[in-house]
Amino acid sequence: MVVWNGQTETNVYAFLEPPVEFTKPLEDQTVEEEATAVLECEVSRENAKVKWFKNGEEIHKTKKYDIIAEGRVRKLIIHGCTLDDAKTYTCDAKDFKTSCFLNVEQEDLRIIEPLEDIETVEKKTVTFWCKVNRLNVTLKWTKNGEEVTFDKRILYKVDKYKHSLIIKNCGFIDEGEYTVTAGQDKSVAELIIAEAPADFIEHLQDQTVTEFDDAVFTCQLSKEKASVKWYRNGREIREGKKYQFEKDGNLHRLIIKDCRLDDECEYSCGVDDRKSRARLFVEGMYKFRQYLLPVLNAYEAPGTDVIFMAELNKDGVEVKWLRNNMIIVQGDKHQMMSEGKLHRLQVCEIRPRDQGEYRFIHPGSLGFPSTLQLKLSPLPPPPPRFIVPEPLKIRVPITGYPVPTATWSFGDKILEKGDRVKIQTTAAFAELVITPSERPDKGIYTLKLENPVSSVSGEINVNVIDKPGPPAAFDISEITNESCVLTWNPPRDDGGSKITNYVLERRAADSEIWHKLSSTIKETNFRKQEYSFRVRAVNKAGESEPSEPSDPVLFPPSPPRWLEVINITKNTADLKWTAPERDGGSPITNYIVEKRDVRRKGWQTVDTTSIVPDKEYVLRVRAVNAVGASEPSDISENVVAKDPDCNPTVDLKTRDIIVVKGEKLSIPVPYRAVPSPTITWHKDGGEYLEIRNPVIAEDPKRKIIFQYIIDSIYFKRFLYIFHLFICFCYDSTERPDPPVDLEVHNPTSKSATLTWKPPLYDGGSKIMGYIIEKLAKGEDKWERCNDYLVPLLTYTVKGLEEGKEYQFRARAENAAGISQTEHFSPIKIMHYSNFSAEPPNVELDVSVKNGIQILAGKTLRIPATVTGRPTPTIVWTLEEGTLEKDRVVIENIGTKSELIIQNALRKDHGRYVITATNESMETYNKRRIPV
Repeated sequence: MVVWNGQTETNVYAFLEPPVEFTKPLEDQTVEEEATAVLECEVSRENAKVKWFKNGEEIHKTKKYDIIAEGRVRKLIIHGCTLDDAKTYTCDAKDFKTSCFLNVEQEDLRIIEPLEDIETVEKKTVTFWCKVNRLNVTLKWTKNGEEVTFDKRILYKVDKYKHSLIIKNCGFIDEGEYTVTAGQDKSVAELIIAEAPADFIEHLQDQTVTEFDDAVFTCQLSKEKASVKWYRNGREIREGKKYQFEKDGNLHRLIIKDCRLDDECEYSCGVDDRKSRARLFVEGMYKFRQYLLPVLNAYEAPGTDVIFMAELNKDGVEVKWLRNNMIIVQGDKHQMMSEGKLHRLQVCEIRPRDQGEYRFIHPGSLGFPSTLQLKLSPLPPPPPRFIVPEPLKIRVPITGYPVPTATWSFGDKILEKGDRVKIQTTAAFAELVITPSERPDKGIYTLKLENPVSSVSGEINVNVIDKPGPPAAFDISEITNESCVLTWNPPRDDGGSKITNYVLERRAADSEIWHKLSSTIKETNFRKQEYSFRVRAVNKAGESEPSEPSDPVLFPPSPPRWLEVINITKNTADLKWTAPERDGGSPITNYIVEKRDVRRKGWQTVDTTSIVPDKEYVLRVRAVNAVGASEPSDISENVVAKDPDCNPTVDLKTRDIIVVKGEKLSIPVPYRAVPSPTITWHKDGGEYLEIRNPVIAEDPKRKIIFQYIIDSIYFKRFLYIFHLFICFCYDSTERPDPPVDLEVHNPTSKSATLTWKPPLYDGGSKIMGYIIEKLAKGEDKWERCNDYLVPLLTYTVKGLEEGKEYQFRARAENAAGISQTEHFSPIKIMHYSNFSAEPPNVELDVSVKNGIQILAGKTLRIPATVTGRPTPTIVWTLEEGTLEKDRVVIENIGTKSELIIQNALRKDHGRYVITATNESMETYNKRRIPV
């Protein structure tokens, strides 16, 4: 192709693509109503652009239509097909087109939401409704088999798929079975109508009568047969001379005869649970009508006259005037006049002493009060209060014409405008502002207002508050191993505001940092432990500077911990304990061990008295530093001063012995056994040897010396050798060792959970269970917690008292008896809110975090660790499934929880969820494990 452009010849090469063709045309389709139709064709090029048309009108992408191009495939997706979508659809690729027809089949008319039974009462409006699967169709309604006739009271409404039958002002005639028919489908419901309770058509009305007249209350009910009751101030009235009841059809009347002033109250008529109320007002024979002047309160300037006036409904009534409940007497100050029904009191040249409550009374009346007050100008505001350094601002409303000038003074000094002082005067107010405020600004300010007519002045007492001074005379006394008493004097300057509380701070002897201990101290003494102390005073303006710090305080040490008796004999006891938690600021120099006979009350120091064999004791220990001895530790378990039981042991390493006939045979055998065992000797493992006069020497090594004379065994100079063995008889079963690793978990205000591990030695017999005991601080008797042996390695102790400290121990029991004990350090029982609350936390075992694969028939185990305070509640569930109780075991021990499913089946696969909740946070954690 050649294109001329002026004198230049340009060659342009155009490559023409072949036209787009349809390699796969559209095909006719048939779908049902509400279904989705997909029209699909294929073009010859991937980049070909097409347009879609419905009966010649172009279609664009909407919620109804999706237009998709995937490679060479072109799709038109039609959602929610209706009968109106039954049209010809065309895909246009400019040069070529392809078309198809979409046929939409209509489904049978049916009811998708049926009618429901209705129970109502008379006069109400009810609505039967249902939904069908087609839009705007007409359904047939029948009642008891007869077609329903629609009118203004019975309506039929259609809203798309919803069809409603509305019945207004229901009556018993409307009761029956209603049926709606949609094609071949029907729905039936029943209408039940109950009798409506009686109600008030006309209510009682308030009545006002004159004393000694009759009063009549009337009401009208909706039913003639209704039974009513009458009430006076909520209490039922009985018919008699005073009260008469009348009934005329559905009209009911209450007649109150000869009304008196005390009949004035509320009256009501009741039927079923409904009531109508009205009030009776009884006017005395002398009716007070109104106050003419003043209506309620009079505010007058000093020196003026005030007139009070009243009018009654009768002439010639004797009246009285009172001030502050004192009768007013006629005179120059008070002038009274009565003219027919009108009565007047004039107070002349009022003064401050004339202020008060004035009352007008007549026979049978308490009167009506009116207050007289003097008008003062200006009226100063209440004494203001300011906190340093906020601005001191006083604004006083003023009146006067011409506008008065204002002069402010403080003491004898007249205030002028300056860097800190600003003064502003308008027709409405006079204002003084001092910025910033300081403590010396406290005092009486005087405002004087002047204009050509007169002058007036007033005083305003201003309080300026600053932070208080530091507390003084800080002192420490009554130092014990647990506390000390801190005392101080209030600050010399309270800053102009009452001291509200004190802030106590402490600092360790080797630190320069002060830590706040308490900010709610109301008194000037406080108990706390250890360190140097100082205190600040607090008022509304803030905290003072701190007091001078105290000298470092040394305390007796805290008690030793974890006291345990590890060995006991008839004369000695071996003890073990842990050093005190605090040494009181001075090194521990020694310990004092004390004992007490359980049958006596007094404690004795062990180094001054000895242990008596076979006595039962309890022991305790104190720590000593430079200040003195600590409080005693928790007491030990009860121990008896006797040698411990010991299994018999022997040393038979004796070499062969050769003796001559007739000589004595002596075999020394060392042994150890408590109590002493029964001893027998046998020859060659069978023949029992009777020992004549054995020599037994009991020494600390328990060596027994046996003497035996051998008779008639020397024959033909041969030497016979006896092979002897010794047999000790004892019971091989003994008491087990105590449980180990006793721990306390999740203490609350009333309980604590214990866990432990089995004894290291079971005594040769199976452990039958465990005994749990507790000891409250200050008591010396251990109390058993469980009535029956605990078969598990955990137990929750309940019934604890909040605020107390407890020590726990555990014993194991087998066929031979009960073990010694394993102690746990004391713990203070308090409400869980006093602990750091911990929301539930679930940690899965590393073996299951990435899912589990097992074979059918095997046992599925899912272990997890669950923590939280208080102890969480644990629930295992299977998403989209249920756990079969007969194959599922859930073990919760301490912080460990494990789900065990025996004989796993194919249906056990899925995601398992562990949920932990507790009451401190009302939250839960979930973990999902795919299996």
